[in-house]
Amino acid sequence: MTFHKHESRKSKVSFKDPIEIISSASDDSSHYESPYTMTEEILQKRYSQTNTGRFITQFCAAIVACLSSFSFGTLLGWSRIDFSPSSAPSMTCTEESWVVSLMPLGCSLAFIPSFYIMNSLGPKKTMVFDTTIYILSFLIVVRTGNQKSFIVSRFVTGFVGTIYFCSAERLLMDAVHRKNLTYMLVLVRLSLLLGLLASYIFGYFKGRAQLIIFCTCIPIVNLLLLMILPESPAFLYKKNERQAMEALQWYLGADNIYNVMHCLQSDADKYRSASDTNRYILFSKCVTKALLLVTFTNFFKAFSGYYVFVLYSLLNDETRLIVFSEFTDSTIFLTTILVMNALVGCIRCIINFGVRKPLILSSTIVTCALLAETAYLYMIYLEILDQTFNQKFGVQIIILTLFVVGYTLGFEYCPDVLLYDYLPFQVQTIAKYITRTLYWFFIFILTRSFIFITSCVKHHFGLLMLSAVSTIGVMYCYIFIIETKGKNLLQIQIEIGGNPIGNRGAYRSRIDVPLMQDAL
Repeated sequence: MTFHKHESRKSKVSFKDPIEIISSASDDSSHYESPYTMTEEILQKRYSQTNTGRFITQFCAAIVACLSSFSFGTLLGWSRIDFSPSSAPSMTCTEESWVVSLMPLGCSLAFIPSFYIMNSLGPKKTMVFDTTIYILSFLIVVRTGNQKSFIVSRFVTGFVGTIYFCSAERLLMDAVHRKNLTYMLVLVRLSLLLGLLASYIFGYFKGRAQLIIFCTCIPIVNLLLLMILPESPAFLYKKNERQAMEALQWYLGADNIYNVMHCLQSDADKYRSASDTNRYILFSKCVTKALLLVTFTNFFKAFSGYYVFVLYSLLNDETRLIVFSEFTDSTIFLTTILVMNALVGCIRCIINFGVRKPLILSSTIVTCALLAETAYLYMIYLEILDQTFNQKFGVQIIILTLFVVGYTLGFEYCPDVLLYDYLPFQVQTIAKYITRTLYWFFIFILTRSFIFITSCVKHHFGLLMLSAVSTIGVMYCYIFIIETKGKNLLQIQIEIGGNPIGNRGAYRSRIDVPLMQDAL
């Protein structure tokens, strides 16, 4: 009897599923380490010699994400209504503030729906279906002559454009090896800024109608490339493990999927076993505190005024701020943003500066720049200084350059890194979409109020408001931000306060690179 039982066990092993064989073939010792003892330094050392797989197919996914990012950047560039005042409908200052601010509102309301749509259809199918609506929203703007329809179309383009971008970003993060993902995320961010600059230059010379046609062509080209790519392996793993393995083989190559499949299986098992407790994790004390810390950081990031200067130009209302010309000054400003992001992004790929010191430095420089801009505008209002002084010394360009440098050093990257460092992987995805929703809602409130104040009241009042909020932000970063560099999840959660809960993920959500952040 004992012999037959032993034989039956052997027979069961011999018919083991191939997916399980692949999983068991990986180096198990590197995956069963306690999540609370895992630090970024350990992960960096572990993956320093990792084979990153076939680069060309991963780069195809990066091209799709970059084109989506570029398309979203053109949408932001179109919001700078200073490029062609003659072609824009005549607007009061109230209508002008609505036109600029409704696009961020559309972005804010799109994140939660995009999360559920992608979970149901997958990132690739979501992009395919959304492309049609995205293109139609641009064409509606071309045909729009009515002022109310024009304002509504701004909301629609922001909504569908955000879903389009989020789908491409999700596909990239699911398909690309984490070591390559570090650099490709920098490219995605730069593509957004390049789209912003390109749309501004193109729109200035060609006008609104030609610009929107240009914006429409980008998702069409991107759709042709998207049809070549397989669906997200992480999404397919929940539906069909065999299809997930085939997708991974396409992206990474046939000889480089063992550890990745093991990570997918590990995360899927944890999700299934913890599906009933994820809500408990989300509302636990330390996770709630972490979410509040990230949300307040995003609040001060939004109210630094960065998107006010990106979406709207003060030169519309105060011509005495012009140094060379309206077009040249705006081009210099947008180019400075692009160059600084490229420089800081590349440096952060090599050196991890942490989050606390960069945020304190960033908020301090931004506050100084805003105070300088407020004082300068007030002196112009009192006619103590005139345009000649600005043209002679380039004061406005110097102040905006200082602002961009300060913002890029910390606010540009650190809040996204905080999200991944502070939260366990079980709730990171939903937490990311919650914080993004609130962040773009803050931008909506800011642009609506700031543009109304600067256009309808006094220019320096709006900047004084931003300076006051930014000053509070400096104190917030100094008192409340907890450094995460060199610390594991247990140490971070103990410092935040509350009982530690959750763990690091194995596949997409784990921080094993110094620059794991999103573009939006």
